[in-house]
Amino acid sequence: MNIENIYGDQKWTDFGGKSPLIAVFKSFHGLSPEIEAVINEQTFPVNFGKNKHVASPLKRNKYIYLILKGAVHGYIKTGNNKITTWIAAENELAGTMRNLWEDIPTDEYVETIENVLAIAIPHIKPVKK
Repeated sequence: MNIENIYGDQKWTDFGGKSPLIAVFKSFHGLSPEIEAVINEQTFPVNFGKNKHVASPLKRNKYIYLILKGAVHGYIKTGNNKITTWIAAENELAGTMRNLWEDIPTDEYVETIENVLAIAIPHIKPVKK
């Protein structure tokens, strides 16, 4: 699936023409124009309403999210109880970590605690040598 076909050429219009992830990376090290193009192509903005699951045992995690506005929490369930294991807010990354590199189920949930605007970053399974 080509993200450009879904979001069109204007997906970064509200962000000054490029993915906000580029500025985050550039704060650590310069990027080549080719790397910037890949980031612009492969990432995309997403919105989640309050109390929505971003990931769960039934909703496989395919992205890590750079939170631009709002907050999320990660939790596990024990009976009817939610046990929060972490919280992420603006300028932090969020997503399930327990199955980040493997296509296996996880007991981890990621849920918004406010309305969220984020940048979806696909994670790719590393190539085995």
